[in-house]
Amino acid sequence: MSAINQRLRVRKRERIAEVSRRDDGPELSVVGAVAKPWRRRKLILGLLLIPVCLVASLTFIELIYRATLRGDLWHVDGFWFFSAGCLFWLCMGWLKCQPRVLYVFAHEFTHLITARLSGGRIHDWHVSDEGGFVETDKTSALITLSPYLVPLYTLLMFALYALIGAF
Repeated sequence: MSAINQRLRVRKRERIAEVSRRDDGPELSVVGAVAKPWRRRKLILGLLLIPVCLVASLTFIELIYRATLRGDLWHVDGFWFFSAGCLFWLCMGWLKCQPRVLYVFAHEFTHLITARLSGGRIHDWHVSDEGGFVETDKTSALITLSPYLVPLYTLLMFALYALIGAF
């Protein structure tokens, strides 16, 4: 385990040195000049999204409120499963039992699977309680966002349910 941690520390130092070398060059002023219009665009986009988020939030709150008034919310199985999951994780947090390795594994494994399905080659990957990484020769928005778009354990539960349902 210490060899892996030592290798991670060396890679981290190499990456920091590479970034600092890039920042020392004369092209820093060019990079800063290019970054300012993007900051303005991001700010404008963020400001335009505020009303959309506000309307979505108010609609969600109103739907929950109406379902609660009619009494429909308590009769839906999804509500009870969601509540049981919230209670379970609340108890896990209260007991200080955090399965961090399982979360990191699912996160990195989803990157790995998506990179392989995109045609990339995996050079190295690591999972530990402190974090993990996947080194691949290909990158894309899909690979980067895959852990947030593909709930690995939920898909495994659906597959298990379908397998059990077949019998």
